[in-house]
Amino acid sequence: MKKYNLVISEKHFNSFHSKYFTNTFTEYFDVSFIERIDKMDSKNCFLVADCMEVITNGKTWCDYLKDQGYLTFVDSLWCMGDHAGINEYNVSNRNWFWYYESLTYRNMGYNDYRPNKTYKKMGLMPMGLIKPHFEMLYERMIPYLDDFYYSYVERLGKYLPEDADPLFPASAGVTGQQQRYFNPMWYNDTYFSLVAETTKDLLGGTHVTEKSFKPMAYYHPFIVWGQPGTLHFLKDLGFETFENLFDESYDLIQNDQDRLSAVINNVKSFQKHKYDSLTLEKLAHNHNLFFNEGIVKERILKEIIHPMLEWIESKR
Repeated sequence: MKKYNLVISEKHFNSFHSKYFTNTFTEYFDVSFIERIDKMDSKNCFLVADCMEVITNGKTWCDYLKDQGYLTFVDSLWCMGDHAGINEYNVSNRNWFWYYESLTYRNMGYNDYRPNKTYKKMGLMPMGLIKPHFEMLYERMIPYLDDFYYSYVERLGKYLPEDADPLFPASAGVTGQQQRYFNPMWYNDTYFSLVAETTKDLLGGTHVTEKSFKPMAYYHPFIVWGQPGTLHFLKDLGFETFENLFDESYDLIQNDQDRLSAVINNVKSFQKHKYDSLTLEKLAHNHNLFFNEGIVKERILKEIIHPMLEWIESKR
């Protein structure tokens, strides 16, 4: 099979800089830096730009090569939406956060974690930036926070206990959290995660990020404060949810205030018992599926790489 060359720039980071990702499709593409190539041709070399360049600047580092016949992939795996122009292909996938986080966590050794439960606190609720729906959740959760490990970095300057050293001060307008830092204590000491999920999705429909996949990786039941249908979306991917612990009818409620009230009611009524056999089975299933290298690679090839190859062939 013919291999093509994806050309990226050292100065403009995108998903194709990640060796964990690119190692899944080495039989189809090589990846090279434009700064290190002496000579290339438009028949075999395809440029990769990042969607944030388009959003921020309205152009990309690839633009000066378009007149020479080079085709461009626009990496929208992180920001979603369609940001491609003429002779460009938008690379987007709704399941990207599962795939990328799984590959990254495995490389960091997090797949070897096994719980050592102490059940000291009810829940875990990490939040970083100030967002309207985070504000709604925080205000309603105040009566219960003494029984939670929680963070709300930009608003309160508060990090999770024994978090990694912050990269930036909260006043810099970023969370300062090392998003992939993992402290087993957070999961060992708590019964469940209350996930404050991202709600905006430029493609429409449900948007699930790393926030929802962390409980899968770390053997944790979860409630999600996010879009209606989030639990349904996760079930369609093959993951288990926890109707045996929570009233999951909240996932069907369209009105935000009513859905949040149903989420809070789950917190208020939660019964603190050690995990039963059904819960343990669900937790093991989610962990094993999340870290299944074969499934993750197969889905990356089917959902991301093969469509890229088909687009190349359509331009021949």
